[in-house]
Amino acid sequence: MCAIALCIEIGQLCQAQEQHEWARFFMTCAEELKEYDPKDVSRKIKAVYGGMGSFNDLVLHREGKMVYADNEKLGKLRHQLFDEIVLILYGIDISKG
Repeated sequence: MCAIALCIEIGQLCQAQEQHEWARFFMTCAEELKEYDPKDVSRKIKAVYGGMGSFNDLVLHREGKMVYADNEKLGKLRHQLFDEIVLILYGIDISKG
């Protein structure tokens, strides 16, 4: 799946779980990947993967309870997107490692 499609899917998943800021971020990135230099947008996406309160820390909840299936899906999408970002930025396919 390409970075644009992954951003859209992550954005939709976040929106469904009322994670509006993350949803907006990833939907915006999907649009920017279409319009601007993919390396610039990829750097922006890569930046949200580290530090406190980062995308890596996001756990989806509904009514105070963790949503396991959605978190599992988010985890897979998060890894796939990171792999795509590394491919765009460095030309390295880490998805097969």
